[in-house]
Amino acid sequence: SCGVAQSAEQGAVNARAAGSIPALAAVQTWAERSAAILRNKRPKFTIERDSIAAFYEVHQEYALLTLPTYKAPHVLDLGANAGVFSWMVFQHWPDATVTAYEPHPDTYRALLGNMDGMAVEVINAAVTREAGTVKLYEGRRNRLCCSTLDVGDQDVECSWEVSAVAAVTLPPCDVLKVDTEGTEVDILETYQHLATVKCALVECHSEEARRKVVAILSGNGLTALDQRAKTVRFVR
Repeated sequence: SCGVAQSAEQGAVNARAAGSIPALAAVQTWAERSAAILRNKRPKFTIERDSIAAFYEVHQEYALLTLPTYKAPHVLDLGANAGVFSWMVFQHWPDATVTAYEPHPDTYRALLGNMDGMAVEVINAAVTREAGTVKLYEGRRNRLCCSTLDVGDQDVECSWEVSAVAAVTLPPCDVLKVDTEGTEVDILETYQHLATVKCALVECHSEEARRKVVAILSGNGLTALDQRAKTVRFVR
């Protein structure tokens, strides 16, 4: 495995996250979060400089504000990275709860810090077809490209041993977001609660994967809302 030099800001996040994982805070609405921001108590959102594109990607690919409104939805964020998607969930669904999975050890610590005080459960694991320990390859361009597969954007000479949970064991959710750099089909084929998912947002990493994803979601009673550059959006 290999390590990546950390910024002072990242080191501070890691220091705060060291030790036991803090218990989840009470559900905090976006209005309450905004009030804290106005009081200048907003925590700094930590993300690598070369991964700033995540903000643009979430805005363009998922377009959360154009999705239906749901009452207190439970959201599964698979491939959460530093938490941009999870963070933006609360702008559209203020009373949501989120379970976020992120396998990369450094990115996980940033995610943990970024979600502090929000109704987000953070889990340091990849989601794959089978549970166990897997190799997580570093992204060639940035941490947005880390994957348990070599799909072209990964540095196979630089990897981490990380825990993986089987998609079949994931809980039910209202909103399912999958951005796992190539394992999206494996996840959807084995996830047991697609029949009750209200909204699925899946980033597809090949044309073949896109066709399979569309077939799986359509076969489970979801209707295509649209397809963006790489992401398909389905609703019930």
